[in-house]
Amino acid sequence: GTTQVLVLGDPNYYARFGFEEERSVAPPSETPAEWKSAWRSLTFSGAAPAQGVLRPPEPWARPELWAP
Repeated sequence: GTTQVLVLGDPNYYARFGFEEERSVAPPSETPAEWKSAWRSLTFSGAAPAQGVLRPPEPWARPELWAP
């Protein structure tokens, strides 16, 4: 039932697998401006892209995990 995958990582690495810069779903915490292109997603064929703010599981929701 997965329709979309979101990652925060090296744009060059994830682009090899079809991930594109994400513009419709915001990360759960502020990230540095220079990381904008590192917020990426892959939407599976036929699925409508999500919109809004990502709400990760509690262990991943800590702001320090989303900052340098």
